Amino acid sequence: MRLSNVLATLTVLLTVLGAGLSYSGYKAGLQTATVTSTQQLTTTSAITSATAIMTSTITTSATKVLFSETISFEAPGKEYCGIYDSRYLSIDAGQVHVLFNSIGGPVDFWMLSSAQWEKWQSTATKSCDLLLKVPAVASRFGSVSYEFTMNIASSGLYYFGFMNRNSESVYVDLKVDLSYQEVVLTENTYYSTESIPYVTNTIIVSSHSAGLGLLFYSGIVLIAAAGIVLAISRRKSGTQPHVPPAISVVPPAQVATPAPTAPTAVYCIDCGASIPSHATFCNKCGTKQ
Repeated sequence: MRLSNVLATLTVLLTVLGAGLSYSGYKAGLQTATVTSTQQLTTTSAITSATAIMTSTITTSATKVLFSETISFEAPGKEYCGIYDSRYLSIDAGQVHVLFNSIGGPVDFWMLSSAQWEKWQSTATKSCDLLLKVPAVASRFGSVSYEFTMNIASSGLYYFGFMNRNSESVYVDLKVDLSYQEVVLTENTYYSTESIPYVTNTIIVSSHSAGLGLLFYSGIVLIAAAGIVLAISRRKSGTQPHVPPAISVVPPAQVATPAPTAPTAVYCIDCGASIPSHATFCNKCGTKQ
């Protein structure tokens, strides 16, 4: 096989292989490449926790209105010594405050327990003067105004009675308040904040074009090599091979021998004596010619 044929075949193979690799690399470069990496980040977290709990008790005084009303009393007339009326309340143990004001004239007043009330009621039907002697929790006679505060030892029903002995009608404003203490339990919690660092892993995902890879550039190299081989092949085919010239056999011609010629006379450069033409030194003086 001739060298030019081998080079031509090699050129075709390199070109086809290079084109295939370049095309494959180009197609792969059009795909999307996804890169995933992990990055560590240090963050600080604030944690709040209870450090102390303090309990305090606060006692306050409060007033509760138990009764507030205006009571009307008619004039008793000549046949009666007086007209009476009453109100009753359920009162808890504690401090009670009582206030009344009479409009139209003075009145008699009693504050009675349940047992005292029964005796007061039975006496009221007998005589006005006997009522003044009935035992009571508190009493006030012939007064247009009266105010007092006292401690109630035990809870129960208490009665407030009034007697009008005036010849005219009267109006009595009665107000009963209960003072009591209110206990409030307060719990205070104290907190402290602590900063705690901790490391977290963050996954970073990025997508981009894959780009021309090794296959594409390998194909380019093979195509370039094919071009070099092609150039070498063309150079080899353009050089003419060396052909030795043809040798023709010519019979020898009859050549006449020339007559010998007389030698040319040569003289010494120093003494001028005649010396042979091939002489290096003069035969007479010995000078080098």
